[in-house]
Amino acid sequence: MRGKQTKSYLSHGWGLLAILLPLLTWAEAAPDITLGLENSSRTFFGGRHTALNVVVTAEEEADGVLTWELAIGQRTIRRGEKRVVATRATPAVVELTMPFPPVKPGVVISPELRLSLRREGRTGPAVDSVETLRLFPENPFADRREGLEKNRLALFDPTGKTEQILRDSDVPYEYVRTPLVLESDDKPRTLIVGSGLSFDDYPELMTTLVRLAALGHAVLCLRPAGRFTMPGSDGSEGASPQDVRLAQSGIISELDKQLDLPPWDRQGSVVTTRCRFAAERALVVCHVEAEAAGAAGAAGWPWVNMRFQGTGRLLVSGLPIVESWESGPTPRFLFLRILELLAEPRQNKGD
Repeated sequence: MRGKQTKSYLSHGWGLLAILLPLLTWAEAAPDITLGLENSSRTFFGGRHTALNVVVTAEEEADGVLTWELAIGQRTIRRGEKRVVATRATPAVVELTMPFPPVKPGVVISPELRLSLRREGRTGPAVDSVETLRLFPENPFADRREGLEKNRLALFDPTGKTEQILRDSDVPYEYVRTPLVLESDDKPRTLIVGSGLSFDDYPELMTTLVRLAALGHAVLCLRPAGRFTMPGSDGSEGASPQDVRLAQSGIISELDKQLDLPPWDRQGSVVTTRCRFAAERALVVCHVEAEAAGAAGAAGWPWVNMRFQGTGRLLVSGLPIVESWESGPTPRFLFLRILELLAEPRQNKGD
């Protein structure tokens, strides 16, 4: 009987050791090592060679070889390896040049960047990480000209920044020297107020835009400056919106889950502007202010969307779409999604 118990204890002991050994080996192989991309952006243009920085952090010195592979499904596009040394005080930053494949209009592809770090002179499993990227075509409007023509875009752009982008992207539009001309247009249109305009320089502009929205037009103000009186507040002129939606930059994910949240440029130098409300006598006034670079939890809202009766819309967006146009796909495709959002009520009516 005693012999059987001894055999049973030995059996359990070997089983416990078999479980613990891999864990001990793993602890030796990877003491809190992490791999990841330096920048939060995961969207890129297809057809370009793009530099990505991989950051390796370690609780103690990690000397080893980083292998990487760019793959779409089972197909490997490119692979390589680099020697890295990371310490607690100095993380390793490894620059990889990715030869992203071209992407057809209207298509988004999602390759994986597979990373693996094996430490020199250590046994056990490597440290692995997988980053899912999203590749977009250069021009979001390439296959949408017919739909854009139906939107009947008009542009008021004193700074000239937005007009250049529309031209380069082959977007059909009519330039207007004053938004007042749309008041006589009996068919709904979409008016884009170009980026960088200050309401302080055009004190009557918001009143005009409210009238246009009340007539059924859709109005988009891109990253304005200055101050304006909120429609619907006591003492304000013109129609009142049926509802107003205030949103943070998370609205981007509602419009398209594949897009990045700001900041979109690597330096974080192009910032969002936000509408901060203040009571001035009987009025509610919006002060459009630029947030501090790198600020977290900044006050105010970069998205003020006013819905008027029928198809009328008035959207003030402080997201730096025009200023970040060259930084990646997100500003371009966000612009498309916003235009689609503004056109939606008319499409539902069959206009």
